[in-house]
Amino acid sequence: MGLRFEIKAAGLSDEQAATLEALAGNVHAILEHLATDCGIPEFDVRVVAASDFAGEVRTILRHLDGANDDGGEVFTTERIGGAVTGKCIPLTGDCSDQVIVLDRAACMVDDPNGQAWFVSLLAHELAHAVIGRARHASGALEGVPRVSVNGVDRAKSIARIAAEEYRVDVISSILLGGLGSVADEQGAARPATAHDLLGDCHRDELRQALDTTVHPGWPDTVQRYREHQMPLEELWREISLSTEGVLTLVAHAEAHAALGATRSPLDELARHRGVELYLTPAWQALLQAIGSEAALPTMEATYAYEQRIADAGGQAILAMWHHLGLDVEIDPRSGQFALWVSAPRR
Repeated sequence: MGLRFEIKAAGLSDEQAATLEALAGNVHAILEHLATDCGIPEFDVRVVAASDFAGEVRTILRHLDGANDDGGEVFTTERIGGAVTGKCIPLTGDCSDQVIVLDRAACMVDDPNGQAWFVSLLAHELAHAVIGRARHASGALEGVPRVSVNGVDRAKSIARIAAEEYRVDVISSILLGGLGSVADEQGAARPATAHDLLGDCHRDELRQALDTTVHPGWPDTVQRYREHQMPLEELWREISLSTEGVLTLVAHAEAHAALGATRSPLDELARHRGVELYLTPAWQALLQAIGSEAALPTMEATYAYEQRIADAGGQAILAMWHHLGLDVEIDPRSGQFALWVSAPRR
């Protein structure tokens, strides 16, 4: 796994740049060893620390031949529950060449806390690169369109995305613990975790998203369509994108709670109607599919593992949409996609 580190950020001293490169080399070496042990094929990755994070990402996406970010969506840093500071972008169809862009603001390494943040972020993005390379090399994406063309493909894609976020949070936290420690309540040293850095912020973001997006937001959106206040294409786009955003946030919240040995956020928020009706059944099915192989399965096991996540997670998301009054139908002869809309469960 070749690594090149590039800085496109003004104001970094030579000492800061050297620290970034040294930390990047350490993170890369550990993940390269893990990937090799799992039998994942070689690939190259370039890491760019950029002052204009969003602009750098958009420039790379524009230069990809025929590619666009997320099926035509213009890249922005804003997400449900916060903003992104890192982006892993495959430059080739088989993920043998990838680039990771990091926000300069997340590369402040003048003190141990800043260095821990950088290690955690880079390990997170490099873990995406490793998983992406393994998934493609296993053949799990053969015949799968890069941009989902129907509701079944979209549900499977969301399942892969949410599961991968959970997995890379686990991987990056394990790596962080291998490079740094914190003191427990008795003053004894223990491996640092992502929860030590972020605490319960994802839990708090999820609590807010439940009220602003999930319930009554989702059923209200479906009802607006049923009352002729929005077109079907807008309904599908809004529900599809927000499903991905909310389940990604759930993945982060649940992973960090598990890493910090704290209560499951969905369990804690179980009485919220959106959690009870929609999120808990979908997440439980997806978490069961992720199973105990959350770090990295071997290359030989990757195909079956990825298929399990896509199939079980995809079906769970389709069932969640059914509760929202949205039923996906694929014509077996033409392959055409139909979305049937009825009254949402509240």
